[in-house]
Amino acid sequence: MAEHAKIFSPSASPTWLHCPAAPRISAGIPDTTSEFATEGTEAHEQAEAILTGKKEPFPEHHEDLEPYYELVAEYKATGILMVETKVEFTEWCPDGFGTADAIVIDGTKVIVIDLKFGKGVRVSAEDNSQMRLYALGVLQALQFEYALDTVEMVISQPRLDHISTETLSATELLAWGDWVKERVKLVQDPKAVAVPGGKQCRWCRGKLACRARAIDALNKSDEDLIGSNEVAVLLPLIPAVQTWCSDIKTLANNLAADGAHINGYKLVEGRSTRKFSTEADKILSSQGLDEDQIYQPRKLATLGSVEKALGGKKRAAEVMSQCTFKPEGKPTLVKTSDKRPEISSSQVASFPLGE
Repeated sequence: MAEHAKIFSPSASPTWLHCPAAPRISAGIPDTTSEFATEGTEAHEQAEAILTGKKEPFPEHHEDLEPYYELVAEYKATGILMVETKVEFTEWCPDGFGTADAIVIDGTKVIVIDLKFGKGVRVSAEDNSQMRLYALGVLQALQFEYALDTVEMVISQPRLDHISTETLSATELLAWGDWVKERVKLVQDPKAVAVPGGKQCRWCRGKLACRARAIDALNKSDEDLIGSNEVAVLLPLIPAVQTWCSDIKTLANNLAADGAHINGYKLVEGRSTRKFSTEADKILSSQGLDEDQIYQPRKLATLGSVEKALGGKKRAAEVMSQCTFKPEGKPTLVKTSDKRPEISSSQVASFPLGE
């Protein structure tokens, strides 16, 4: 089981590095778990077993993890591999430590590889504080032994076919470490001020009841908001406000479930829909229904599973180009930094309506 520090945890670093009050606000609030977190833990245990030649504990994840195994093997070919290694970065954070999935020492270069098993959002290695803290831990332990002068940080998301890297000199990483020291001092201040923001609030355990976050969400502007200039100011605020509103609903439900009285509201059983029991097919069959009446008609498999059956994306590309198409997407407003070409208002009429 991977170990991580309680306060200065690498995985929680986007929170405590950017909001020094977050550890204090979150104190006493337990971590929640989910089926995705459990699946991620299984995947890491499976990856460790494969890379160290042990019995596979979760072979059902073997195929999904193959791109990760291959990536580590490529780096290992010319270096020394360490798997699931505890790294301490106490020179920058008191009691700071974490567990790096894979570390490869290749001459004077160290490669730190992190497995992300999620398939929701792509994670970038660029300016990734979790990866940089792992790298600082490697430098603390091994820089002088191997004369390390370069650090490459690699994130592998095999189920998204995604690899991201960042390379820094040891000097650049150590300079970033000096900034971390200053942030740690702020966290240690018992009067540290909360600094709400998308990055730091996303995984903060105390975000549901954080007063600073509520004020930030509600106190954006007292101007009359009319016209494109004002809309441009408001658009970036929408995700944070929507997330905060959703979290307030969650907090209210949690309080009511714990017996608190919420003025004007009550806790009731939510709506639900009927579902077939596990014995439904046998019961329906006994009533004379055949399989075509009990089960839905066959349908095409997912694009991803077909590509796998054809030998992977590259091998399947030609065949898939013959049997797939990509409909035009609904016009969507995005930031000007988006790489997609802009469409004019006159072109909008040719696009499909609907979802």
